[in-house]
Amino acid sequence: MTDPRLDVVGPHEIVARARDELGVTLRRETVNNWNFRRKQWEAAGRPARRARDEPMPSPITTVSGLDAWDWPEVREWIKRTGKDKPKPSTAD
Repeated sequence: MTDPRLDVVGPHEIVARARDELGVTLRRETVNNWNFRRKQWEAAGRPARRARDEPMPSPITTVSGLDAWDWPEVREWIKRTGKDKPKPSTAD
């Protein structure tokens, strides 16, 4: 059982909270991709990464069969990795 003081969120809630609290527009597929890459990273033995490429935090539980995370931890990860900022343009 998870700590009742945790703010547990699933993929849909991450999208909504990122929009409401950080002003970031994410798609549910983006969150799913982050989680998929995190699982691949863990399966590869957690090799070192650049800060921007730091994998999504591990889920703390599942809710209705979906992974779920502690929102404050995910929010700080989004900010720490620069995912709350627009990507630099590559167009000249």
